[in-house]
Amino acid sequence: MKKIIIKLGKFIKYQQGASAIEYALLAALIAVGVIIALTLSGNENSRIHENVATKVQEVVTDSSKSFD
Repeated sequence: MKKIIIKLGKFIKYQQGASAIEYALLAALIAVGVIIALTLSGNENSRIHENVATKVQEVVTDSSKSFD
């Protein structure tokens, strides 16, 4: 019984694995937050990209006309 208590005490004191798990949980929480933020702002981002693509297309079309 004494050996079990000693081994249990050593196991509780050994915390290197706990730190790794805490960092993994923190990284997962951050990733979930980023995914939620991107999902909620998805429509606005899509509209911005469409506006930029339209402006680029207008510039390309206008510049190609000047070379004719």
